[in-house]
Amino acid sequence: MRTLKLGAFLAGLVVSGCVLAPRAHAVDGCKVKVDQKTGVIQFTGKNVLGVLRWGDSANFATNAFANNATCVKSGKATRCELGLPGTADRITPPELCTLFVRDIGGGPSCSAFIKGCTPGVRPSSAAASAPGTAKAGVVAFCSATAGMATKLTS
Repeated sequence: MRTLKLGAFLAGLVVSGCVLAPRAHAVDGCKVKVDQKTGVIQFTGKNVLGVLRWGDSANFATNAFANNATCVKSGKATRCELGLPGTADRITPPELCTLFVRDIGGGPSCSAFIKGCTPGVRPSSAAASAPGTAKAGVVAFCSATAGMATKLTS
């Protein structure tokens, strides 16, 4: 009889633990807009617990927003920007035009499509991030065409 009562008690604990377990947290209400005047890509979301990270897929959402310290307040993310002022990262969307955002505080990520974006290969962030520097693809193209011009005139 005592074993039966103990078994019922343990089963009750397991069931109540499942019912009362905290839900996984997720940033939600994800929206992305492109500022019409500046072209800056800005993310907005709610229910933020920790630090946000963004990327071009849920598995690779590892980039910090440039203004994370100021754009996240009281559990809301408002106008979080992909890059610092003066950098190409600030206006360069992910290759498939969908921004994935993960809250390091836990839970699944959210995503938002960037309206008006054209999917395609983007320059690496290292080449794109330094103001006033040429992108690697542009340098390679210019070098290749300069070589062709030399051959044509010779």
